[in-house]
Amino acid sequence: EEIMTPLLRGGTGSLSEKEDQPLFMPDRFESGTPNSPGIAGLGAGIDFIMKTGIPAIHEKETRLLRRFLDGIALLKKVVLHGTADPEKMTPVISITIPGIAPSAISQTLDEDFSIMTRPGLHCAPSAHRTMGTFPEGTVRFSPGFFNTEEEIDAALDALETISR
Repeated sequence: EEIMTPLLRGGTGSLSEKEDQPLFMPDRFESGTPNSPGIAGLGAGIDFIMKTGIPAIHEKETRLLRRFLDGIALLKKVVLHGTADPEKMTPVISITIPGIAPSAISQTLDEDFSIMTRPGLHCAPSAHRTMGTFPEGTVRFSPGFFNTEEEIDAALDALETISR
């Protein structure tokens, strides 16, 4: 009988004193400790999506995205990178404010306004070269289903304050 070669090796688990995977099943194909919390979280996430429904999630995210985009359009110093059509995008928004480093914007949003964002190149340096935002990148906002309209407004107010 032919035995398959494991795809990944390491962290033998049941025979921790050994360097090689055990030959017995199922341990032969179970490198390391299973990510039980991750598996439970994935299950809870799937349950939430099935209960709430993808259309309801999409509708709320699109509504929040539209509110954010409409607000950004009123902020003269804030530059939106990408489309402003919420029907042609996921709820991910990249902005810059000329003269202020994205890292400084993100740090100020975090420390002064308790708003978490992600500054930088977002693992896409070629995209930033194309957009002209290389090497500093942009500030990325990712509103989601659990955000509120009040939080969107707070983010817009914070951007307005920072841009002044």
